[in-house]
Amino acid sequence: REDIPPAPTTTAPPPPKRVITRDMKIAMWKDLRDRLKPGIDSMHRFFEAQTVSGKLDHLCYTCMQIPNQIKGDSVSADDLLSTLILCMLHANPQHLGAEAAFLDGLASVLIPEASLDHRGYCITTFLCAADFLRGLNGQEGIDSLLQAVAKLYRIS
Repeated sequence: REDIPPAPTTTAPPPPKRVITRDMKIAMWKDLRDRLKPGIDSMHRFFEAQTVSGKLDHLCYTCMQIPNQIKGDSVSADDLLSTLILCMLHANPQHLGAEAAFLDGLASVLIPEASLDHRGYCITTFLCAADFLRGLNGQEGIDSLLQAVAKLYRIS
């Protein structure tokens, strides 16, 4: 049976790339905002606080709330940082650079033991988030951050 050509082999086309529409973005933002409400509210209070210890209390509370909101067994530093960035975005800080400099410069002087415990980790995470936000590249950067955090929270 040499005259019968072999059956054509077909490869399945790659799955279509998922395009996130404006409506999907709005829904994801709303769902994330609802889930992160305790952290967002705490970041509002952080930016309103007038003392280093007050700011540090609200920052640590926010960092402790984030793992409670993420579904999963463990929270990585990347998960914490991405989620803290979203909480900060929703808190809409007016003077983020000044807040970061204030906390970075005074926390180690006024509360020297803070650098050796969980507060130091929270300060470092906040400073990384502030640095990221200062260098954010417009809507494209926000969209990629939103997609990463939505995946983390299993929002589609």
